Amino acid sequence: MTALNRVPSLMVRAGTASALTLAAVGGSIVVPGVASDASAATMATKALNIAASKKGAPYQWGATGPRRFDCSGLTLYSFKKAGKSLPRTAAQQYNKSHHISSKSRRAGDLVFFHSGSYVYHVG
Repeated sequence: MTALNRVPSLMVRAGTASALTLAAVGGSIVVPGVASDASAATMATKALNIAASKKGAPYQWGATGPRRFDCSGLTLYSFKKAGKSLPRTAAQQYNKSHHISSKSRRAGDLVFFHSGSYVYHVG
């Protein structure tokens, strides 16, 4: 990963509580699908645990696991294993999500990074 991935401005919640980013920073947030808080929290916990189990896996552009990942490949893999389908790329994941206010963010929200209108990273 490069230093370009340090400028966050878009956030997302997958399910109604995704699981991959523990600390969210300012921007707009998105939520794909509808789920109860309890089921979303369970999904978030599962996806977070799956992603955490891949700590140390090598980065490879375009990889979707199970041994190598790019950023959206890790979110795709983790949520699929937790029972939630996400599109393949960071931009597709962002575009298929429902925006929520930054005041509604919580642990597990996905953060999307962009340059202009180009979404290039999710975490």
